[in-house]
Amino acid sequence: MLMGASKNVTAVGYAVGYDSPSQFSREYKRLFGYPPGEDGKRLAKILSTVSHFEQD
Repeated sequence: MLMGASKNVTAVGYAVGYDSPSQFSREYKRLFGYPPGEDGKRLAKILSTVSHFEQD
């Protein structure tokens, strides 16, 4: 969900039931070790690398 171009972190937090973006960010970082915006960028980079290898 974080990687969808049309969704920002605030919209994702509300979509999954959080009442505040800061609460969502705190819990996300606690669970996954990265803030949600940073994690979305990190995962996009990983997937880009993986898809590059699949094309070869």
